[in-house]
Amino acid sequence: MARQIAIPYTETFEVASYDSANSTFYQQASGYPPENGLGDGTGTYAGFHITRGSNAVTNVYYNFDCSSIPNDATITSVTCRARASMSTQTTSQVSTATLQLYVGTSTAKGSATSFLTTTASYFDINGGNSWTVAEIKNCKIKIYVKRGTRNQNSQYTARFFGGVLTVNYTISGIAYTITATSSIDGDILDPASQELNERSTAIVKINTVAISNKILTDNNTDVTTSLTYVPPDTGGSLVKYPESASTGGTGSISGLRYLTTIGHGVDNPSGTTATDYTQTGGTTAIIYYHFDFSDLPSSATIDSMTVQVRYKVGNTSYAQSVNTYNGTTSKGTSVTLNSTTETTTTISSPGTWTLAQLKDDPCVGVTISYSGLIVTGITWTINYTANEPAYYKYTLTNLAADHTILWKLAQQFFIKINNVWQQVAKIYHKENNVWVEKDLSYLSDNNIDYLKQGV
Repeated sequence: MARQIAIPYTETFEVASYDSANSTFYQQASGYPPENGLGDGTGTYAGFHITRGSNAVTNVYYNFDCSSIPNDATITSVTCRARASMSTQTTSQVSTATLQLYVGTSTAKGSATSFLTTTASYFDINGGNSWTVAEIKNCKIKIYVKRGTRNQNSQYTARFFGGVLTVNYTISGIAYTITATSSIDGDILDPASQELNERSTAIVKINTVAISNKILTDNNTDVTTSLTYVPPDTGGSLVKYPESASTGGTGSISGLRYLTTIGHGVDNPSGTTATDYTQTGGTTAIIYYHFDFSDLPSSATIDSMTVQVRYKVGNTSYAQSVNTYNGTTSKGTSVTLNSTTETTTTISSPGTWTLAQLKDDPCVGVTISYSGLIVTGITWTINYTANEPAYYKYTLTNLAADHTILWKLAQQFFIKINNVWQQVAKIYHKENNVWVEKDLSYLSDNNIDYLKQGV
């Protein structure tokens, strides 16, 4: 039965524009215009020479365009990852340098994050969860710098590269129930029941050897002609690329270039050339690239697998490696990454995997250090055998109602003609002296148990 729910959504927004009207600073750094601060932070920086004088303040604002968020949304959390640095980190010269999210230029949100460092780094900014839709559509990031009391007229520069805003929100919607029942012995509909959000897609699998003289109805409408035949699956090769990425470990990664790997294999690398790295020598972090093998059939037996990684490192001063993981648990034998030119390596011992593990959270984990690296593509190939029989499937798109799906035998009627039983293909009923064609179900619906051949 349909019920009201809160449907979660996540959207990301790169820095969209520079707010020149509300930004105040001493001078634009030559060759580093404000437009450099647009985007996700992977490019070069926009430079702002800070206001001069003892304890003088610099304010620079950039805008995010969140106009795509529906007006009836409820904002649950807002975070931002932005890249910035200063030309000095001496507190007597610059006492404060922070990044913070704002509504317009007057209402601060969340908490300020210091970027008082000369190393260009990504900083995670907590925007809090007390946003309205109107506020998020007027979201800005503020770069705030306050001078110290020393070298009051010396030139110091705030550098802003850009960033990405992440907005989590919910929209009140409806979850619909799809029930599927078979009245034919030996034929099974799967799943028998499912609940899905509005506008989503539902698939009902019909396990049967034949569909002749059978009918599928959806809310009492015959949809048999909408069935799609799926041939038997006896095995083969399943090739996958990364679906998403997450990070772990103790080190903090400077850069978001690792996200460009998503959707790319060794045969179609991303083309990214610059590297990401941890912010401190001797520290490491792990980038987990997640794969989706949910379409492996339930009868699959894993025969072999190959995991290939295309990469390059910045240098070899600090160790970096790659391995397979189930969640955060390593499975295979790690391979050292030490090529400073882009190359492809193979994880020769990816470990022993069960089907359940491959459907759980299979990952390729890259250990990154201060030396820096970039992975441009990963190809994970599964070779398997299976014993999946053919089936038919019924697909519902853009759900907007509950659905009751029934699989039943088609009604069949026979009449003896010249002492031979012949199946009745069509029946007609005379109405106002006109023969009107009727569906065969008309007979049972009206309790008619006698037929007379038309003349």
